[in-house]
Amino acid sequence: MKPLINQNFIRGLLNAPILLLVLMSSCGDDDNESPAVTSVTITSMVPQSPANLVFYQTAAENDRVTITYNYNIVPADGGRIWVQPYTNGSLSDDYLYSQSSVYQGSGNRTVIISIDQGSNTEVNVDQLRVIITDPDQTMDLFEDFIDVDYTFTN
Repeated sequence: MKPLINQNFIRGLLNAPILLLVLMSSCGDDDNESPAVTSVTITSMVPQSPANLVFYQTAAENDRVTITYNYNIVPADGGRIWVQPYTNGSLSDDYLYSQSSVYQGSGNRTVIISIDQGSNTEVNVDQLRVIITDPDQTMDLFEDFIDVDYTFTN
């Protein structure tokens, strides 16, 4: 006696959900386009880490780290971008860094970080905090920590 349902028909039915998942996962507007995200990518740091620098002086060249980065800010109202020096998990003592206007869309920017002498004899900056906030500074849109080794002294 022959079965009422063909075995190949049953196998086809069992494989149909897998085929459907494969087809659905490959659908999209453009596979080469990823969704836009708010981000910062550092493209250069001068001097490169590790480096020994002097405390901030207005006319000195070896008293700061100059950082260039590319940014992409998705919210239409833009965001503020900072690169801040950190020591042992906290903002470095007597830190200095470039202020931020409100930036929109994509672009690039060059900023500095440095350390003012204050009461210090030496400050080791071991991380840079890169942060984007909304224009009112009420919400973080992006944050990253980058390991570095900059020592500021007299």
